Amino acid sequence: MKWNPSVRTASIKLADRTVDIAAGSAAITVNGAARTLETPPAIINNFSKSPNLFVPLAALSEGLQFQIIYRGSLKTVFINR
Repeated sequence: MKWNPSVRTASIKLADRTVDIAAGSAAITVNGAARTLETPPAIINNFSKSPNLFVPLAALSEGLQFQIIYRGSLKTVFINR
């Protein structure tokens, strides 16, 4: 993962996929193509040395082509590569 503080964007690369996530944006980009988010990523300042970027895990997982399975009986989400 690389963080670009000037545009407040995280870039996550795995194999041939790159997901760019900008703080406060209503979309992420996956290999240059925009995808709309239901909830925008947020920067949280928590008195550490640097702020943290919290992102919708489902959007990141889908962008990296991971399999997402929800088991209602367990109230658990499984994310598989």
